[in-house]
Amino acid sequence: LEHFRWPVSMARLPEPSLEAKKVYEMVTPYPPHYGILELPFVPTASNMYPLFTRYHNKHTYHGHYVAYNDPLHLEDEGTLWEENEFIGLKNPGLLNKLKANGLYLLIINRSEQDPSAWQKIRTHIRNGQELGLYREVKEERNSVLIVLDDSQTGRDITCPIPYFALAGKTAVQFKIAARQPGRSRIYFNGVLIAAKDYPAGVQRISLALPSLAWQKQVNHLRVENDQPLTVYDWQIE
Repeated sequence: LEHFRWPVSMARLPEPSLEAKKVYEMVTPYPPHYGILELPFVPTASNMYPLFTRYHNKHTYHGHYVAYNDPLHLEDEGTLWEENEFIGLKNPGLLNKLKANGLYLLIINRSEQDPSAWQKIRTHIRNGQELGLYREVKEERNSVLIVLDDSQTGRDITCPIPYFALAGKTAVQFKIAARQPGRSRIYFNGVLIAAKDYPAGVQRISLALPSLAWQKQVNHLRVENDQPLTVYDWQIE
């Protein structure tokens, strides 16, 4: 920028289309730490992908969260290609991979294709909903929003939290569902901040956010457990 002659006049941003605005308004009710993955996936070699958007306050896979790269190698994931009808949206393992990396909102956009292909894609999505793979599904004429629940099951569970979602917040809460009593060790960006005993059943854990340095892009809250259990309903307050 130092080579430009100042002052630099900026072009006017285009007005949002009503259809695009309606699609992005669908994500408004969800927490800021819910990340967005938009499909069809735009390869990282392209400069057409919108790194930032005027229409929502979430982070995108190509945006705030991981700069401009593809650490999950989704570009190579054939089951998320449009020509394969996004069949991967019915794959529990792939959906868990997305959730483990903070991607809970999947926006599927219709491109210029045979109407029957779009109908097949919507059918796959409805099948996934019937299998209980999604928390909910919202539809517009040319777009579908899939919302994944934020539950994870295992001994070692991580919740990625982007930097801006922590701004002004003082505490984090989540629920633990366990079959037997046990103990959890909770880490923030690799630093142990608490150890909690939990009973059998469901318990809500509330923690003050530590006065530690936050990572500029993504921060990680990790729950390490004595036994496999389910952690869900993350809230940052």
